[in-house]
Amino acid sequence: MPRDSCTASFPFAHLHDEINDNHYGATASPSSANCLHSEGASLSEVETSALHALKEELSRIPHEEKSSLVHVQRVQPDLVDDDHMISFLHSEDFDVSLALKRLVRYWEHRYKVFGPDNFALPMTLRGMCVHD
Repeated sequence: MPRDSCTASFPFAHLHDEINDNHYGATASPSSANCLHSEGASLSEVETSALHALKEELSRIPHEEKSSLVHVQRVQPDLVDDDHMISFLHSEDFDVSLALKRLVRYWEHRYKVFGPDNFALPMTLRGMCVHD
């Protein structure tokens, strides 16, 4: 699978070719098993363990520091499913602390940019073009 097809699935991930080259080797590319949006992709042991740790750490953050994320979890849980959270783990090379900060910051910024009425809508043309 070409590198761009996997990293394009995560447009907000801060992946650079330089980081990918260091991680996968200068000429290698991530396998389809590492790309979450591959057909039939299952979670690896590392992903499962990191996801569990991320959720555990998330539960320790005070509610007021993660209010945007908590709201989305309540009203649109499919937007913050396991694949969504794992994309943040991938973007931070499975560093749970950094992935958690990025995840919370992402939803706070999304709230600021799109406002309280639109930030929990799906990021699709249909979802973002709905106006009252």
